[in-house]
Amino acid sequence: MTAGDPTEAVHDAVFGIGDDAVRDQFMSHFGDKITEFEHVMTLVYRRWQDFDSRFAKDRDSATVVAALFAVVARLLLSMKLLMLGHVALSGAAKRQVLEALAQAFLFSRQGWPYLKHAWEGRFSANKALDVAVRRSGELKLNVDALGVLSQARDFYNKLSHATIFAIADVVDFERSGSYLGAFFDEGKLPAYRDEVFARLSLAKVLPSAIDGVAGNMREWPQLRAS
Repeated sequence: MTAGDPTEAVHDAVFGIGDDAVRDQFMSHFGDKITEFEHVMTLVYRRWQDFDSRFAKDRDSATVVAALFAVVARLLLSMKLLMLGHVALSGAAKRQVLEALAQAFLFSRQGWPYLKHAWEGRFSANKALDVAVRRSGELKLNVDALGVLSQARDFYNKLSHATIFAIADVVDFERSGSYLGAFFDEGKLPAYRDEVFARLSLAKVLPSAIDGVAGNMREWPQLRAS
């Protein structure tokens, strides 16, 4: 916090002193949902491991596998950061989840140019979700669901830069203080609740998403036996 010895405050922030106490606060309010998230993500990770074993055969297929791994890894990181009270950084990690998921679908379609363009540095990750929305019919994806993801992406964009929203992330609304490290702000309870629920909801659709990408890759000539 701003008050107190600067040496101690910086040390605590760097080494995560007090992180467990903040996580305990999150668990006391949202423990059932966070536990459910952990269970769902365990299933998702197992699904990804199976996907990896079947489809990572060359550079291009391994790129699709890596995109889905980024989805899993960044969503876990996003929840971890949220449970330290870092809403803005958690949102930036979740934005990467949405972009990586869109890229996995685009890259997995046989004959589409996006994977080649990405390797050539001609495809912007921040446009992946917009492209997926435009081609949702061909991808057999629900356009309304993609619209919700796009809205989430736009919201997290505001937290990825030093906007007022992002700056407010380090201010304690309840006690009018500011923190260098982890903290739990009772004044942000509604926001915390929405963010925990949103990550759980996203986790629940990932098994189907992985299956969808797998269906696309089965059309690749070198993977049709997978």
